[in-house]
Amino acid sequence: MTMQKFTDIQKERIISIIESKATNKGICNCDNPNMRVLDGQYYLPLLSATYGNEPITLINVLCENCGRLRTYSKDFFENN
Repeated sequence: MTMQKFTDIQKERIISIIESKATNKGICNCDNPNMRVLDGQYYLPLLSATYGNEPITLINVLCENCGRLRTYSKDFFENN
């Protein structure tokens, strides 16, 4: 499996969607507005073996101030 790199345009869109849904402009309790989308997509295969579901594709966003990592479903961004 190769790591997917997000383009700058994709990263800007991800941040824009998060900011439009957030009550403040930060993603973190420290209210820092600087966030970075981490390259690569991560997968959560929790129910796939038992129920035959596809793994959930995840996108990670890191707070540049305190290091808090937020994880979002890729489906959230595709539906917004």
